[in-house]
Amino acid sequence: EFSFWYIGLGVIAPLLLSAGLTYSARERTDHVRAGIVMKLAMVMAVGYVAFLKLVLFAP
Repeated sequence: EFSFWYIGLGVIAPLLLSAGLTYSARERTDHVRAGIVMKLAMVMAVGYVAFLKLVLFAP
């Protein structure tokens, strides 16, 4: 059965990954990589909200 938890995990996992990458970063390239992962997570979160709006508030 499909669950919104799977998509939520898909949004939370990159955020946690970015936090871990930022915490363990020692060089500038590591910080840049963490920033890219954070931007990806933000785009996924916006897409998730749009998806929920379409599914939950469909006429």
